[in-house]
Amino acid sequence: MAKIDLSDGYHQLGVKPQDAPLLGVVLPNGQAYHYTGLSFGWTAAPYFFQLVMVQAARILALRFKVKVSVYLDDFLLAHADQAYLRSIGPEVLRTLQLLGIIVNVRKSELEPVQLIQYLGVLLDKRSMTISLPKDKAEKYRNTIRAALSSNKITAQDWASVIGRLGFFAYTSRLVHKLRRLQALRPSSELVLQPADRAELEQWEALLLSCPTRPFADLFPSCDLDLCVTSDASDEGWGAVIFNPGTSDSSIQGTFPANIATESINVRELYAVVRAVESLPSFKERRVLTVFTDNSTAQAWVNRQGLYARAPSCDGSCAGASHSARKPQPYHQGRVHAGSSQHPRRPAVSQHRGASDTDRAAPSSVGAGQHHLGGRRPEGLARSSSSGGEYSSDESSDESMSQGYSSDSTYVPSEDLDLVDIVTLC
Repeated sequence: MAKIDLSDGYHQLGVKPQDAPLLGVVLPNGQAYHYTGLSFGWTAAPYFFQLVMVQAARILALRFKVKVSVYLDDFLLAHADQAYLRSIGPEVLRTLQLLGIIVNVRKSELEPVQLIQYLGVLLDKRSMTISLPKDKAEKYRNTIRAALSSNKITAQDWASVIGRLGFFAYTSRLVHKLRRLQALRPSSELVLQPADRAELEQWEALLLSCPTRPFADLFPSCDLDLCVTSDASDEGWGAVIFNPGTSDSSIQGTFPANIATESINVRELYAVVRAVESLPSFKERRVLTVFTDNSTAQAWVNRQGLYARAPSCDGSCAGASHSARKPQPYHQGRVHAGSSQHPRRPAVSQHRGASDTDRAAPSSVGAGQHHLGGRRPEGLARSSSSGGEYSSDESSDESMSQGYSSDSTYVPSEDLDLVDIVTLC
């Protein structure tokens, strides 16, 4: 494995001259300044920077036949042949230079190794494990000990503790407390609740042992189950259903009068609901992944960790509440082409009504989700939860996309008898 770090991060991206003043500042003396490049501090800056970097990662993966993972300004390159990975190092740097990307050679590790620190964790290819560096674990422990040393803590220090532990996925309960801290002065004192103290004590003990986890534990324990791709147009809607162990099926239909006059966003949501309703009855719980090309439909299902109420779709999805981390960007592949054809051919709806038995609900919306060891629909490329991960497999070139995974819980409405969902990817 080899690692490449960039210089100056966001500043490498230029900003249109007409948009630059929107990212400027005005000093107390009235003098205005603005960056000529993308500035730090803008909420959307990571999103746009990542869009560019994943394209660079895609170019490297296809050109040099290596696996590339990128998160903002950190690139990780992996290949089975150490000598080959070492030989392409200079050419990789030259390719990035031609793309206008400035590499921080001093912080990069171009010599292939089997133990490397990437995104704050140690990746050990020899033992196939992941762990937290001891110095980082000690830093987190010091932060926790300082918080536990007193019953009171300032809002600023408490936010620092939560922010540091936010590095881990299992501190989501604490991270949600940051929202109420925004309304307090930094010097305001808070009293640690017993539940918070107990959780911090558990973290201190865990960080002291500095455990390792095998790579296998980081992957889902089950294969991709049901998969639905849906689409809608001005004329009608359609969907393709992939059910392991059975032949693929498709449904299509036209919109009722009250939906036909709505926006495309509502029609796309209607297509998703009708696709879910068309699923057969199952005695056991199933997991469903829905793929749609409508970002608004994605956003209603994946509300970035917040709870919200979905809009009414002919009464079928009224009042459905949901929780997810991030809406997923969409890239059309060969699978979605099938569902895209149906809405252009209006036909009588072939869907069956909702059953009284449990059914799977859409756990996440977006393209590019699948379990590495499981079944996936043809044409969908692997996507990572924190950035872009690309393989040199040309068969998936058409559908390479940046993706996000969502840990979702879909709470059923009264109209649809649906089950809770655990996201696979």
